[in-house]
Amino acid sequence: MSAVLLLSTGRFGTGRTVALCFDGPRADDNETLKALLIEVWPAHVAHLDHCKSSQSSTGKRRVIVRISIFTASLGLIMCTMSLAARAPSRPQTHTVTIEGMQFVPEVLTVAPGDTVVWVNRDLVPHTATSKTGNFDSKDIQVDKSWKYTIRKTGDFAYICTFHPTMKAMLRVKP
Repeated sequence: MSAVLLLSTGRFGTGRTVALCFDGPRADDNETLKALLIEVWPAHVAHLDHCKSSQSSTGKRRVIVRISIFTASLGLIMCTMSLAARAPSRPQTHTVTIEGMQFVPEVLTVAPGDTVVWVNRDLVPHTATSKTGNFDSKDIQVDKSWKYTIRKTGDFAYICTFHPTMKAMLRVKP
């Protein structure tokens, strides 16, 4: 879950506006919000108070207020854009070719939910068998394929049980 919070205190135009943006599994947790607010808000208020005390004319204060509002708005826009950029991607299909008594590519990095298709282009049957038992293709006959949808994260070494010198690695990262 993600959260974006725009705070404004006092009358409109006082310049006390701050945008907070955070995400993660605890983004809706009140304690997380409180901690962020305690960290960010005092520094922002102190900065604005300093600017107000060092400026004597009303015109200069208005410029500072406008800059503060613009900065907070820009921060909110940037937070929204970064959250949109991290939207989950659609599952993809990856291919591992078995040819010349080897898995190609030897190391493949995928995301949970992706599907891996092993295609046997070799002259003999092969398997794609995880050393930890997470997956086992059984026999993949010549010119046939086997597919598996990845659910767990981690590094999964696998071999061909018919030809144990054939080794590869499936890396699953969120």
